[in-house]
Parts: sequence; structure tokens; C-alpha cells
Amino acid sequence: MRYGIPLAITSLIVGGGVLSAQEVVPVPPPDPVPPSLSGQTPSLTLPSLSPSPTTQLTPTTPSGPAGPAAPYPSAPPPGTYGGPPTGPYGSLPPGPYGPYGPPPGPYGPYGPPPGPYGPYGPPPPPLYRRAPLFSQGDPAGNPNFWLDVEALIWWSKSQPLSVPVVTTGPASQGANAGGIGVPGTASLNQPLNYGAAGGARLTLGGWCDVSHTWGIEGDLFSLGQQSTGFSVYDHSGNGSLVINEPVIGAPYSTQVSAPGVETGGVAVSSTSQFWGGGINGLYNLMRRDGWTVNLMGGFRYLQLNEQINIVANSGLFTTTTYTDNMGNTLATAPPGSTVAVIDHFGTRNDFYGGQVGVKFQYMSDRWSVNGMTTLALGGTHESVSVNGVTNVYPVNAAPVYLLGGNYATLQSGRYWEDRFAAVPGFQLTVGYQFTPFIRGTIGYNFLLISNVVRPGNQIDNTYDGVVHPLVPMTNTSYWTQGINLGLQVSF
Repeated sequence: MRYGIPLAITSLIVGGGVLSAQEVVPVPPPDPVPPSLSGQTPSLTLPSLSPSPTTQLTPTTPSGPAGPAAPYPSAPPPGTYGGPPTGPYGSLPPGPYGPYGPPPGPYGPYGPPPGPYGPYGPPPPPLYRRAPLFSQGDPAGNPNFWLDVEALIWWSKSQPLSVPVVTTGPASQGANAGGIGVPGTASLNQPLNYGAAGGARLTLGGWCDVSHTWGIEGDLFSLGQQSTGFSVYDHSGNGSLVINEPVIGAPYSTQVSAPGVETGGVAVSSTSQFWGGGINGLYNLMRRDGWTVNLMGGFRYLQLNEQINIVANSGLFTTTTYTDNMGNTLATAPPGSTVAVIDHFGTRNDFYGGQVGVKFQYMSDRWSVNGMTTLALGGTHESVSVNGVTNVYPVNAAPVYLLGGNYATLQSGRYWEDRFAAVPGFQLTVGYQFTPFIRGTIGYNFLLISNVVRPGNQIDNTYDGVVHPLVPMTNTSYWTQGINLGLQVSF
């Protein structure tokens, strides 16, 4: 025991020297402290080097300069790190989220869950979401679909008469009175003006995509039948007014009224009907500041049907004999008999073509201005029909119906040909929005066909029995214009 105390002291000294000679290991930095715990001092508990399990040591500060803290080998445990918590929340916009970056995963339609996100807050919601079908629609200025119903009041180009079909002249010229080239002959032709015609137009369109870039539109219109005409009669009842349907070189009498021969008159009537339709694709060029500009292209069809009827009625004062070209007697009409001579010229024009154009709209508050200009290029299928008949009603005898009139004789039949044609058109409409879905409109329209055949130009008033009469197939232009009153329903 006399050496026990010195040995114990020696052991303590040696042990202390060993402990002081060991390398000091830097302590990892503490976890980030939540804002709610920022006032507390962190502590670290280390295992005791002494056999006693209750011994606690306070870390000592290294004597030399400390190097940078070693990074964590993996993501930190859950907690508040200056960014969103870990979890499948989706990609985030770029930004500082602390030393570990933003967590991966889509946020989905509901956004991140509530909780503390540090100084940067939660990420903003996505800038764009998938819009439902046709969500861009504005019933007034930019509808998804639209339907226009319009009443039309249009005027059309007058029917031409290329030759005199009714003439008069001095009775002193006898059987030649009123003939072409005979002294004193004057034309009794009058203008064939159709005046205004009523009609209707239906337009239906819509956009085919969400952004209202590609669309389609179709229209159908029709004008009511237009009629015009004039007549000339000998009201004296004795033929004192000479009336003739002159045909140069005709081997038959063309007089309708002449003193001592017959009395009567001539009625010239004409009808016209115009309709058409088309379908076009739409491409939006601009939609900004109340303006909308669309390109259009597609197909256009137009049909023009017209006819002229020339009807002469005479009461005979003398016996009249009707023969064919061979001199054979076909009918004999004694005094008191009546005769009706009918000449018919009809035309039909069918236009087929491709169409391009531009549509625009400017809208301010409830008012809007719409315009459209188009050009269709294609072909017109032109057809002409010619028929003539002479009906003799002898006194106390059965009627006799003879082929051929005064103008429609040898050339009676049907003729056709195809011609190139251009169809420019223009519309300008002013509208007022009564509700977001209903708009009233009033506007002006113009449409022209460059090449058509019209019946008044197909009359040949010469006769030689070989070439003439013929069908000249003379072409001219046709236009129609007028106003429209409409109602647009859009949604």
C-alpha cells in the first residue's frame, strides 16, 4: 500500500497526457433551427470516454482554424429548410430554396399543402391550364358559332334587247310598213327594267379549334323571281296603228296590225331568277383592339335563269293562208279568225368556281362594322333554248298549231357552251348588339358575273333559210346589288 498512492497519481498524469495528445475532431454544425426555436441554445450529447454512463462532456473548441463543414451525404431529414417540404409536389419555378434545392414532383391541380415554407413562400400556381373546348368564345365579338338570317332587297341589271322586236311605220308602205330599213320605220322597244326583288340569305359558321384560328362558313341565298315587260296594241280596232315584228328577208308576213288587214298587239315579257351558295374555310390573321381579320377560301356556285316571251295576237279582216317552206298549205283562216304567234328565248347560266376573300370586323361597345370582299374564278356553263309556235284559230274550225314563230323558226332547239368567268363581290354591314347573343344588322351587297348569256341578246331578226336565223351566243355581264336586313344569333 505504500506504493499505491504514487502509482495512482502517476496513472492520472500519464492518462491526461494521452488525452491531450489526441487529434480534435470537428463537430458537425447543428441542424437549422426553426424560427420558433431561434431563442434556444443547441447542445450536443457525446458518449463518455469514462466507464461511467452518466458522465457528460462539453465539446472543446479546436485550437487551430476550422475547415469548412462536411456536406451531408444525402438529403436532410424532414423539416423546415427555407423551401417547400419534401414530397411529390411537382416541378417549381426556378428560385432559391435553401442549400438543398426544391423537392421534386408535380403539385397537381390543388397546389402544395399548407405549412411553413421559409422566407420564399410556396411556389406560384401554373401560368396556363388546359382550357375547355371553345373556351375562347365571346358571343358578341368572337363567337364559337354564328347563324345569320337576312332579308334581301336587291336590284339587278336590266334585260337587254339587242334588236328591235316591235316596230311601227307609215301605212303608206303597205305590206312593208314597219320593216327594217323601210322609210319611216321606228322601234317600239321599251326598257326591260326588273326593279327591286325580295329574297333571303342564310349564313352558318363556326370555329374548329380552341384558339379560333381555323373555321368554316357556308351561305345560301335566293332572290325571288323578277318580272318586267311592255306591250303595244292597236286600240282603234281597225289596224290604223301599224305594228310589226320585223324579220329581214322573211318569206312570210310579220305584221300584227295593219289597216284593212288585221288588228292586234304585241306583249313582251321577261323573267329572271338568281340564286347561289358557297362554302369557305376561315383562317384568322388578327384579333386585337376590337379588330378581327380573317382570310377565306373555298367554293362558289351561282345560277341565273332568264327568259323572254314575245306574244303577238291578231284578229283577221281578210282570209289568210299559212304554208310551209315547200308551199304546202297548213291552215286557212277566214275573216274573223284569230292568230297567236309566240316566240320564246330562255337562258340558264351555272357558275362553278374557287373563291378567295377577306373578312373583317371592328367592334366598339354594342356597335360593329363587318365587311367582306371576295373574288371567285371559274367557268360558266351557258345554255340557250329557243322555241316558236303559231296557233291559228279559224272561225268555226278546229285550232291548228304550227311550229315556228316570227323570230324562232329554223334555229329552234337547245344550245350550250362553257366560258371563263370572274365573280367579284363586296359586302358592308353595320350591326347593333341587342344582347350578347343577338345582333341586328343592315348592310349593302354587290355581286357581278363577268360572262353570262341573256335571252335578249340571242334574237336574230334576219332570215335566209340557210345560216339565219341563228343563236349568236352573245355574252355580257350581269350584276345585282341591294340592301340586307338581318339578325345574327351567336354563341
